[in-house]
Amino acid sequence: MLPCSAAGEALQHRAAEQLARDWPLLRQHIALELQFDQVTDDGLTAQDIRLAAGFAWAQRPLEASLPVLQRLVQASSASLPLLAAAVATPTALGELAQQAGVSGRKALVAALRQQAAAALQTLGVDAALLHLPLK
Repeated sequence: MLPCSAAGEALQHRAAEQLARDWPLLRQHIALELQFDQVTDDGLTAQDIRLAAGFAWAQRPLEASLPVLQRLVQASSASLPLLAAAVATPTALGELAQQAGVSGRKALVAALRQQAAAALQTLGVDAALLHLPLK
């Protein structure tokens, strides 16, 4: 994809940086051989918080949220056993649902959204973040 403006070039650059940052986790689930320069992990960023809020309080998919949820688990002081297990072994969600005592993927994702919301709240973030304009 080639940008056709300076804004498009900036967007492309940010997207490439985000993919490089998320790739260590994503490559476990995507059968592609991509090489990126070593990226330093900045921990949980403002963009990560927005993406995690999109998962917790909106409809952002679990699979698209795995890298940011992993950073959220690492940054949070809250006890998040279900969320930590889901990001550690996202291919075993069926087994995780059984262990958590919920029936099915939909119920598991709802429980994961609750834990993500709790983690965000311990960081001082609430659902109102989703209604703020992007900069």
